[in-house]
Amino acid sequence: NIKVESATYNVENYSGKKIAILKVSQFGDDTVFLAEKFANQARSDSVSGIVLDLRNNPGGYLDSSVQFSGIFLEKGKVVTIEVDKKGAKKEYKTDNDPIIKNLPLVVLVNDGSASAAEIVAGAMRDYGRAETIGVKTFGKGSVQNLVDLSNKGSLKITVARWLTPLGSAINGKGIEPNIKLDDKIENEKDQILDKAVELLKNS
Repeated sequence: NIKVESATYNVENYSGKKIAILKVSQFGDDTVFLAEKFANQARSDSVSGIVLDLRNNPGGYLDSSVQFSGIFLEKGKVVTIEVDKKGAKKEYKTDNDPIIKNLPLVVLVNDGSASAAEIVAGAMRDYGRAETIGVKTFGKGSVQNLVDLSNKGSLKITVARWLTPLGSAINGKGIEPNIKLDDKIENEKDQILDKAVELLKNS
């Protein structure tokens, strides 16, 4: 078995400005622990801003995405809203003070960003906490239960859907980034990352 950590962190120097790149590949058991460690490291490194790269992140645990969002959002902020088939709503909120409250943040997304990654991107966008850059996300915002059938098959039943803090549906619609750019890397140039760095350098 090869264990791959769900988050990585590095700092790059761009024309005298230090910018942290936090890449989250999925929201798993170790994500919040790693992200909190990296957030504290970013403060120690005195970076000018953070790029949160959620591209090709297929999602993961809801609780992980909510706790992760609390690193950047005020305590008590709604991260996502669960709506069941009867229209009943349940809010999921941050429950800790943010480690990084005011440091400029840019979130990168593409059509491979789904589920929990969309919850985080949607929350950051709705609160104006971060600019979002890239391609509209996948659009997976449903809660499903697995029912075993007598013929040894199974059936997935959608029992609820996720909304962003401002009430936008995620399922089937995705998260529209503030700045739309093709997710193509040509001649080793990542134009989405380059745009994020440009924004942070000028912030």
